[in-house]
Amino acid sequence: ALASFMKKEEDIDIQFISRKYEGNLNDLVTKRGFKVVQLKNYFRKSVVDHNPSIEKRWGAKFDNLLGIPQKQDALDTISAIGASKVDWIIIDHYLLDDTWKFHMKPYTNKFFEFDDLFRPTKYSNVILNQAPIKVSKENYRNKITSKTKLLLGPKYAIIDETYLNVHKNLKPH
Repeated sequence: ALASFMKKEEDIDIQFISRKYEGNLNDLVTKRGFKVVQLKNYFRKSVVDHNPSIEKRWGAKFDNLLGIPQKQDALDTISAIGASKVDWIIIDHYLLDDTWKFHMKPYTNKFFEFDDLFRPTKYSNVILNQAPIKVSKENYRNKITSKTKLLLGPKYAIIDETYLNVHKNLKPH
């Protein structure tokens, strides 16, 4: 929804970077007119599949949805963007934290991050927490820099146009 809004408002190049695995939304994103750069799939079908060769390569078991160390994911992402610097990287992944952003920092001017876990970060320029609960700057006290812009609460909720149009067309009973 954010990408669709941005595409209408600005003449900008929007690309999605995602791993190619069973069950992802890459086809849907492509159908909506966006370029999807697919990163190497280190897994058999999905990231939850057990893969001993991955565990042997990095010396650990990665029982998470990333499936590989953040540094490797960052290196794959850098390769995907051609090691060029981009204006913004928008992060919507619970498992990418400052470890990943540290490696990506030379390749972007700014980070925009979706977060509803109140995670500490020193690299994100903008944090969007659209949780429908009471969220305040206090939740982020001592977890972000003074330069980080916070967009907090449901008033910043990013809702797909499809749902907005349904709401507009509903007739009261």
